[in-house]
Amino acid sequence: MNADGTKRKGFWLFRFWKLWIAILAMGFLFVWTSGMLRERIEPDLYMDFHAGDPLPDGAELLLVEKTMVPGRIDLPGTVASEQSVHLSARISASVQEVHASAGQRVKAGQVLIRLDDRELKEQLEAANVALRQAEIEYERARELLRTDAASRQFFDLAETQFLAAQSQVKRMQVMLTYTELSAPIDAIVTDRGVEQGDLASPGQVLLTLYDPLRMRMEVPVPVRLVHHFQVGTEVPVSLSYPDLQRAGRVTEVVSEIDTTTRTRLVKIQLPGLEEELLPGAYGQVWIQEDPHEGVMLPVAAIRRLGQLEYVQLVSGDRIRMRLVKTGAVIDGMVEILSGLSAGESVCVSVASEEVARGEGVPS
Repeated sequence: MNADGTKRKGFWLFRFWKLWIAILAMGFLFVWTSGMLRERIEPDLYMDFHAGDPLPDGAELLLVEKTMVPGRIDLPGTVASEQSVHLSARISASVQEVHASAGQRVKAGQVLIRLDDRELKEQLEAANVALRQAEIEYERARELLRTDAASRQFFDLAETQFLAAQSQVKRMQVMLTYTELSAPIDAIVTDRGVEQGDLASPGQVLLTLYDPLRMRMEVPVPVRLVHHFQVGTEVPVSLSYPDLQRAGRVTEVVSEIDTTTRTRLVKIQLPGLEEELLPGAYGQVWIQEDPHEGVMLPVAAIRRLGQLEYVQLVSGDRIRMRLVKTGAVIDGMVEILSGLSAGESVCVSVASEEVARGEGVPS
């Protein structure tokens, strides 16, 4: 009995030898990865790490302080022409000639596009033939009526047909004028929507023109601020292209309120800049309200990385990036809306190469 039990036990041990080897291998792997079999390195042998970059020698530092910020509100606007013209096709025809390109100056009355007029000319010729025949019948009916050889009804019918033929000729003559698109004003072409050989459809815009001598800036103004923009008053305007500041004169305040933005459109004339302005250019106007407490920094202290704005925050002998949100720029100083607090220091001088490339640790 004991011999059989010993044999049975040995059988099961032999059968599961692979499982025992796997358990021993996993145990060894756990001990190895835990580092128990390797020599430990003391913590003081590691190099200390500090975020940011070393503070450059001779860097100009500025202590952030609270100050009274002028109550200035910036409002974005867009440059536009007082007269913009869209030349559209009034008939369906292929484009035969195009005499204007985007950016080209054109004169009033100058032919810009010609459409294929062969079909209309044939219809005009047919209308002229019908008119000549109707005129002959009309003259004959009038002579017969004079000699009482025809009734009044016969004469009236001939007269009606003659007048209808005249109207058809005039209609075809007018239709033929639609094949020539001329500039209605002295203007500049901003967009050309067709090329020679294209098929023009009624209502399709072929050319867009604008009058460069009647430029203005259109600003959507919140309703609560509209009282600052009275017609005839002057307001300061800042333009991005050309990059300059100029006083503009309010010429119109649209009475309708935009239901989406709750604003009213204010139109500001920009005298003396008409030839330099392009439609769609970005601009700003600003108004003054009561001053408030805030943080102001020199414009030179603000750096940009793509669409992000940041300053070089000083922490001990290191500098690092700190993302900020800026507001109005007033006399070379920019308001910091968020990202900085009073008591912190920033570096105003040129940054180290790493920070200038946008490297470092943003905070």
